Amino acid sequence: MSAFGLPDILNARRALKGIIRETPFERSEVLGRKTGGKVYLKAECLQRTGSFKLRGAYYKMASLTQAERARGIVTASAGNHAQGVGFAAREFGISCQVYVPETIPEVKLAAIERYPVEVVIQGKGYDEAHEAALGKARASGRTFIQAFDDPVVMSGHGTLGLEMLWEVPELDTVLIPVGGGGLISGVATALKALNPRIKVIGCQSEASCAMARSLEEGRPFLTFSSKKTIAEGLEGGIGELSFELGRRLIDRIVLVKENEIAEAVRFLLEHHRLVVEGSGAVGVAALLSGRWPAQGRNLGILLSGGNLDYGLLKDIVCESREKSGAPV
Repeated sequence: MSAFGLPDILNARRALKGIIRETPFERSEVLGRKTGGKVYLKAECLQRTGSFKLRGAYYKMASLTQAERARGIVTASAGNHAQGVGFAAREFGISCQVYVPETIPEVKLAAIERYPVEVVIQGKGYDEAHEAALGKARASGRTFIQAFDDPVVMSGHGTLGLEMLWEVPELDTVLIPVGGGGLISGVATALKALNPRIKVIGCQSEASCAMARSLEEGRPFLTFSSKKTIAEGLEGGIGELSFELGRRLIDRIVLVKENEIAEAVRFLLEHHRLVVEGSGAVGVAALLSGRWPAQGRNLGILLSGGNLDYGLLKDIVCESREKSGAPV
């Protein structure tokens, strides 16, 4: 199985210069007061295309041969990866088909359709869309772009780890959302290479926790039946490579409840004026709920995306106001 390391991530950083934004990594005084730690938020929700996925998708597309580009590409996505692929397809002039599940939020679907891609809605969840895209690749000869279980994609994501530790060298713990495992694999590879003692904590919703189950049982859940969740970007199974890297690099997985994710989304909007989707807010949910302690730590939290459905955001805000008794 292909491996990768710090040199690959450094190469990705050079290739992505001028393409990605080096997003803010700023201390949250309010979270520090609440938790007793020094807490820093990496606002990747402010990335171009609205999520970290641009890093891996663009770097993968840039690495394709001329023959691979000429065949056109096909990929599957819960929403954010497709935007990164669409962005790159436009830049490189590559024909692109994107398979998305029926559960994709309207805001993500609308964002994808702004790019010159053909969108195919198929499957009740990400795993089914993924299988459909693989079938299309086999039947058509198009180049398949993996959303997470690819060392090149992981190398692009790993650039986040470089930015975080270079800006705040004293970090001792980082909380990272986990879906398919590509993000945490890339970031953890960078973090552990620069500081082997740093703690890498994966965060998932209880409704979709393939990595947690995989690490518990010692085998990768390549598909996973998820319950309904507002962190739809973390739905589905993990990959074999992300499983192997997860076993080596993840120190702990923390699971959070749906209401805790909603509270984290509201908290980030109210106190930091950041719109963060449920998938990107699970690290803050782990902290606010007390499921991971921050007392005495120098702790970084990765806010992985901000493509939040407007209707859901309104529901979260209104529910919070109703509970507090404030006018809606």
